[in-house]
Amino acid sequence: MAGVKGPLLSMRASGQIGKSQVYGSWRGVPYARVHVVPANPRTTAQTAQRNLFSNIIEFFKRAGVLARAPWDAFAVGRPLLGRNVIVQSNVAVLKGQADMSLWIGSPGNAGGLPGTSLALNVATPGHVIATLNLGDPPTGWSIASVIAVAQEQRAVDVIMTAPPVEDEDAAATAPGSGVVDLTVASGTYVVSAWPKWTKPDGKTAYGPSITAVGIVT
Repeated sequence: MAGVKGPLLSMRASGQIGKSQVYGSWRGVPYARVHVVPANPRTTAQTAQRNLFSNIIEFFKRAGVLARAPWDAFAVGRPLLGRNVIVQSNVAVLKGQADMSLWIGSPGNAGGLPGTSLALNVATPGHVIATLNLGDPPTGWSIASVIAVAQEQRAVDVIMTAPPVEDEDAAATAPGSGVVDLTVASGTYVVSAWPKWTKPDGKTAYGPSITAVGIVT
């Protein structure tokens, strides 16, 4: 980029000429440069990456309060938003995968413990019942609820067609379990579940999620 004086026999010039040269100014200094068409690469891998980002962001946009809460909580005190965290976390595990089976529903925060195992019961048509087993919490900690979220199984670069379904079991026990009954249409679902803890100081801590896949008739 070259600085110029009296460009084009004038005191000022801007814009392009014949798609060969561009004139303008930067911080009050006039310049001239070669006209360049910006690249917009669309290889298969790059398109898939863009679509993966869009897929995750669409989940966050359409998710309810329960599904968004652990991401927003994780972002508190960091130069991030919950939306940024969910994209970073899930791109890392989903990139190159065929489907959503490795989805992270909750990153955990404030030392919240995960469940010990997750079981799905799909015996009742139109329902997926998620049972999250819980271990013995630290002294002074108590279980507030167990949260479960179901989303349709799909390729990682395909946008969801229906919003995720969420609910919680506020009667969960620890040690023990929490059982969440999610009403869904028939299909294959990726279900994530995690505990919501109350710490001794009364603050909330979310445990990392466990994810399983179930087929609902």
